[in-house]
Amino acid sequence: MSEITVYTARKIITMCPSWPEATAVAVRDGRIIEVGSLESLSPWLAQNPYRIDDRFSDRVVLPGLIDPHLHPAMAAVLLPMRFITAMEWKLPWEHIEPVTTHDAFMERLLEIHESMDDPDEPLFTWGYHHLWHGEIRREQINSVSATRPIVVWQRSFHELIMNDGMLQHLALDADALSGSPQIDYKGGHFYENGAFFAVGRMAGMLLSPERFAEGMRRLREVAHYGGHTTLGDMALGIFDFDTELETMRRLLDGNDTPFRTILVPTATVMRLRTQGEERDAREYVDGLVEESSHRLRFGKRIKLLTDGAFFSQLAMMAEPGYIDGHHGEWITSNSRIRPASIGTPATRSTSTVLEISDWNLRSIHWRSCNGNAHASITDSRLSTSDSPLPNKSTDSRFWVAVCRPTSTTFTNSATCSHERVSEPSVHHRWHASPVAFVPASARHCTRTSPWRLRFHSIAPG
Repeated sequence: MSEITVYTARKIITMCPSWPEATAVAVRDGRIIEVGSLESLSPWLAQNPYRIDDRFSDRVVLPGLIDPHLHPAMAAVLLPMRFITAMEWKLPWEHIEPVTTHDAFMERLLEIHESMDDPDEPLFTWGYHHLWHGEIRREQINSVSATRPIVVWQRSFHELIMNDGMLQHLALDADALSGSPQIDYKGGHFYENGAFFAVGRMAGMLLSPERFAEGMRRLREVAHYGGHTTLGDMALGIFDFDTELETMRRLLDGNDTPFRTILVPTATVMRLRTQGEERDAREYVDGLVEESSHRLRFGKRIKLLTDGAFFSQLAMMAEPGYIDGHHGEWITSNSRIRPASIGTPATRSTSTVLEISDWNLRSIHWRSCNGNAHASITDSRLSTSDSPLPNKSTDSRFWVAVCRPTSTTFTNSATCSHERVSEPSVHHRWHASPVAFVPASARHCTRTSPWRLRFHSIAPG
């Protein structure tokens, strides 16, 4: 039997109401086996070899935080941008005050533009949201500058707006983009697949080695600053699989990175690497698992994006849709690859998700859990005991579900994206836990406690 290491501390915050504080934690083979005191741990210590590690004896120890749905590559693209957002941001390197009106947004954009010495340097901003900042399109950005390449990125990252300068810089013209789905050239508006098209054209700027590496270093700093010890990259390859993985291995896989990252490739990557053949895709992912390290870990999982962003109100809604009559946007409505983790924010995509999940369970290609990400507005089909996705939403911070015994009514007003209905008639609590990352049989999936992953200490006080 392996040796037990007992870490003692001035105080251990357990996050468990029945035993909120402790002074010792026992660890064996990287797994916490019990938390309590030296006295309560004595049955373990009497029968097993152990050692006492008192490095935290004057500190407070608490469970490390888990972010089960974060995109390091997306963060590496965003963090070097200038933030203009309705939310206050406290980053390790700056404090950003909220901007909550259209006029204030435009004033801040003009201020940033005028502070830049090189008139040809591209300006990227992030944080725009129409609920606070009103409609901003190409014409409004041109009023700040029509010559400097400028991109205003929406809060969800799923949409962006360009001015004339950026359209010309990228050599994008109306004739070439005429009729393209999810692109409004006149407004300079690119959303969902249109946004990914735009990102591809801007890759030389956004993914330049120096800029992308600096963004990844900032991501590492932010994650540590927030107390995270495990991140879930739920779309590896969202920009460029090789660039992302190489940069993460270089910057997130060393001893100076105090967290681990679970890597889930996108279905798009699998299609490109395997020509869409399911058997080849499974073999490819099996090979990635073998390349896992202590801090960068692959599993037998693939991410499929179904519909649009919740924050953009592009998530696919069932009838009656949104108040203004639109229903959302599809990203992928079907796929030859059946993933084990699915991103679906809203109700109309529920049927697609359930079909794919049920197929995955019946086929049992990989003995792992289906998982549902961004399940923000949903219905009872995802919360029943026989659902192929029971208790598997990895990241729903807000959700709206008003259920009745014979029907389901959805509240679709714009304010819903910032209101959490805590007690619907038949309610199901989605847990923000890393369920998509826990190996389990296809019939039984388990949630993992943060205690099983890692703990960290804070300074005395």
